[in-house]
Amino acid sequence: MKWWLLGAVLGCLSCSKPAPELPQLRLDSLPAAVAAEVKQAYETARVQPRDAAATGRLGMILHALEQYGAAGACYRRAGDLDAKAFSWPYYEAVVLAQQGDSAAAVEAIARALRADPDYRPAQRRMAQLLFDLGRLDESEQWYRKGVDAHSWYGLGRVQAARGDMAAAVVSLRKACEVFPSFGAAHYALAMALRKQNQAEEAERHLALSKRYQQAAPPSDDPLLAEVSRLNRTAANYVRDAVDLEAQGKLAEAVELHLRAIQSDPKFEQAHINLISLYGRLGRPDRAEEHYRAAVALNPNRAECYYNYGVLQFGQNRPKEARAAFERALGLDPRHAEAHHNLGYLLEMEGRPAEAMGHYRKALDSKPDYRLARFHLGGLLLNQRQYPEAIAHLEQTVSPEDENTPGYWYALGVAYGRSGDRVRAAEWMGKARQGALTRGQTQLASSIEKDLALLARAGTGR
Repeated sequence: MKWWLLGAVLGCLSCSKPAPELPQLRLDSLPAAVAAEVKQAYETARVQPRDAAATGRLGMILHALEQYGAAGACYRRAGDLDAKAFSWPYYEAVVLAQQGDSAAAVEAIARALRADPDYRPAQRRMAQLLFDLGRLDESEQWYRKGVDAHSWYGLGRVQAARGDMAAAVVSLRKACEVFPSFGAAHYALAMALRKQNQAEEAERHLALSKRYQQAAPPSDDPLLAEVSRLNRTAANYVRDAVDLEAQGKLAEAVELHLRAIQSDPKFEQAHINLISLYGRLGRPDRAEEHYRAAVALNPNRAECYYNYGVLQFGQNRPKEARAAFERALGLDPRHAEAHHNLGYLLEMEGRPAEAMGHYRKALDSKPDYRLARFHLGGLLLNQRQYPEAIAHLEQTVSPEDENTPGYWYALGVAYGRSGDRVRAAEWMGKARQGALTRGQTQLASSIEKDLALLARAGTGR
């Protein structure tokens, strides 16, 4: 070989950067089955050191287990082994953002977008990262590429950060229209409306933000969904099951809870949740089975006894339900739902003073507990304590949902009994229209009868 050629080869070799080493594993806190899967993925990556997919899969498993530093090392190695791949730099950006390194995450996601410029979740993530870094103009450019609720919400936040509240209101309203239960968007819209001096609409959206506090549009990110599916810990199964339950998919939620128990038989939360799920599915025998299992694992969980109380109430066993709610309150004296349900049982037994005490305690723990406020208002109304009854019932009139016409009706009745026929007619009329709009014909008929009585009383007939 000629000396000049040998020098070129050696120079090239010295310039090539070796791929990062595989990370050290932390397996001591993992269930045995999960730890075994991680070990197998690690061994595959070790014996195939030039296989980007093997190293990347190990990163995905570690990512799913929230071991972000180790996952990032795997993704960087996989990206070096396959520089044309989109997924590895995208995943690397996600874990870097989880670790709070937004600047490095932007650089990684830029590499990903060069490989696939059209992946919408990556575009949204880039917009969010740029917003976090205060690069508002660039962030806006990326948010404007989408028309989904996340993009409208992000655009509204950019506009609000600039002080352009009129534009922010338009964008945030659009986010709420696209996904009506988007809690964060309702809150951001309420704040923007306040700055526009639109107080009434702001309060309505603030109430909706409280109601939908935990709700957000699905991320619709197939790549991250692949990561999530690799987390086979009991806690992750239960998290996914809770999401399914919120969507009304009760049978699917049960299946995931059973997988959680299979993964970790001592994971008590899965048993506690199954008490409620099987009760709602009309399977009290299975609910009872999981109640016994939960108590055996931990006899000191208030939620376990609360769920069992609801099960017993549904089986028309008020005595057993009351005992369960009392046991829950013995463990957690501030359990708002247990106070409310015990209050309702006491009200059914004709013990209004004790019932009111529990309703008040429920509201002390959870001031926006609408049903507790409604029942307390009803008892106060029956005792002719009209000003306080009205004060509580007025706090039930929003947000608007299927139950709202009933709350409006109750407030109208309260005003009527207090002698304020004008406001009584106003709220009853609103309740009647709301009931008709929602197809609640029986409620609408009852309201019409009371409106007729109110009209006759007003004419002295």
